[in-house]
Amino acid sequence: MKAKPTRRKAPATSQLGLLAQLPLRLGKLASETALHAAIVTAAARLLGAQRVLLVLESDAAAPRIAGSKLPAGESAEGLHKAVTPWLAEAVESGASCLRHGPQGAAPIDQRSCLVAPLQASHGPLGCLYADIEGTHGRFEESERGLLATLAAQAAAALANLRRATSLESQAAQRAGELAVINSIQKGMAARLEIQGIIDLVGDKLREVFQTGDLGIHWVDREAMEFSFPYQYVHGKRVYPRPVRHIDLEHPLVVELGAGRPVVMNTPAAAKKWGLYRRPGMDYPLSEVQVPVLGGDGVLCNLVLDNHQCENAFGAAEVGLLQTIAASMGMALDNARLFNQTREALQRQTATAEVLQVISSSVA
Repeated sequence: MKAKPTRRKAPATSQLGLLAQLPLRLGKLASETALHAAIVTAAARLLGAQRVLLVLESDAAAPRIAGSKLPAGESAEGLHKAVTPWLAEAVESGASCLRHGPQGAAPIDQRSCLVAPLQASHGPLGCLYADIEGTHGRFEESERGLLATLAAQAAAALANLRRATSLESQAAQRAGELAVINSIQKGMAARLEIQGIIDLVGDKLREVFQTGDLGIHWVDREAMEFSFPYQYVHGKRVYPRPVRHIDLEHPLVVELGAGRPVVMNTPAAAKKWGLYRRPGMDYPLSEVQVPVLGGDGVLCNLVLDNHQCENAFGAAEVGLLQTIAASMGMALDNARLFNQTREALQRQTATAEVLQVISSSVA
């Protein structure tokens, strides 16, 4: 006659104490790896579970195993594959569940399984799974409540850590962007030649984006042409001939002429926009064009290509280019004004010299 399984007791004071202290302990962890391990350890201690899986959702791929505790010789991947339908059901329903199986077997021959979703304000983050063999005990409704509480605490800790990490990353990125913008502005302030400004901005952007595919395309609406005072293709500087007789009604020309950036993150998007094939250059997988505006409208376009992957440019890249384009527009306007003033002074000086010669001749 088979022995009866040991009944699991109701939550003890130590279990409730662990749950009460857990948010503070989890909140002190500074990395996701440490947090994942702490969640798995807490679930195993809280329930006396033999097996624990922490499975997290992923935007880019299938759910992944972030942490596990298993008996020696067992595979986390194998267990995950077996319980995937239960995890998916819990994520979809947002409710924890308790199962005993196989059905019809004596309690001592069954395995008790618990699943609880990690729910955050913006949606599910993943699932916690725990189980125990009948020979070691049996989960009841009280344990389901314990795991549900633990999952809620884990979800809050994970969401807070990700939010803090994101803010730190954004702050570091913003500091880096400000340093880049400051260096470009200082450099442009010291240059009064248009080509010097163009070369400075182009070189700095290639350095920041670590790319060998960048161009600054000059717009001449009166001559109806694009010229290429700065163009790098696959790491080499090239000097394409101007594109003449441009179509002022072309979708790209219209959009950029209105001062709006154009992002083409796939060849299909580039085709839809009617991206023209520049002389000596192949089509990129991703491209962003940002107009540089001056007092007379669009002066030129900053063009950044990526030949390695699609969807290479997002809001951060476009925002940085727009900020630099604004500073560049002011610098180019100042350079043009300086050049015009210098030419006017040279004409006045030449005229005064001619008048002086004439006056001397008459005298």
